[in-house]
Amino acid sequence: MTPKEEIIKFIDDLPTMVSELVIPQVCLAFGRMLPYDDNDYRAEFIKIFDEMSEDDNGPMACAAIIGILDLVLFRDADFDLVKFNEQMFEKTKNTMFRDKALQEPLLERQFSNAREKLQELRSSSLSTEALHKWKSLLAVEFGKRLKASM
Repeated sequence: MTPKEEIIKFIDDLPTMVSELVIPQVCLAFGRMLPYDDNDYRAEFIKIFDEMSEDDNGPMACAAIIGILDLVLFRDADFDLVKFNEQMFEKTKNTMFRDKALQEPLLERQFSNAREKLQELRSSSLSTEALHKWKSLLAVEFGKRLKASM
């Protein structure tokens, strides 16, 4: 599985309560928010990822997404989830953010599990070394395609 596929699997395996907060944040980081009545953030996330990872840019796209996931999942201990949800509600007008504040204890456990899983991936299939290896493989493939087109 490529690092890109690992990230998509990680996102898809997140509990719904977490993914509904994480995926819009990734989209927002790239300046791509959807109207509150169109909440297919996963499709927008995949679209962003695909656009970013054309040709041999996949490792760079993965590094960017991993950085954003770190910022979203690794919150400060003093992070105020209620305030966060209110701010997201103001930006998107999506009531799911307001409703999430009521589910904070369960959500924090799920965020903790997601942080642990991301750390596991970052020490293996999403490590800097793994991204470099993938970049090298893509560069070789890109070189072969370029040579074949001449």
